[in-house]
Amino acid sequence: MVDLGARRVAKELWETGADRASIFVVAEGKVFFDPQAELYAQCLLKPVKGCEKDLLREFIKEAKEVGLKVAATIVCTVDPLHAKEHPEVRVRDVYGNSHGYALCP
Repeated sequence: MVDLGARRVAKELWETGADRASIFVVAEGKVFFDPQAELYAQCLLKPVKGCEKDLLREFIKEAKEVGLKVAATIVCTVDPLHAKEHPEVRVRDVYGNSHGYALCP
């Protein structure tokens, strides 16, 4: 969607006969929406924008215009960016080894 644009993706999905779209995003610690800083003021881990645009908002708008329903899932526990910066929140296996890509929920 970053390369093609929200309008084109929504339109092409609709043209294939889809009536809904599920967006599944794993972006190595980055988000593709405009996070509200005040909601994260007390949090250790802060969202990092993946691009200047609010792609989630853009896609929802374009999807509605063509008649698509949208369900979005953002995976927050697969996050090598924050795991590297904050090893204390990494997942640990039964042997105590930490994993550099996953956060403990």
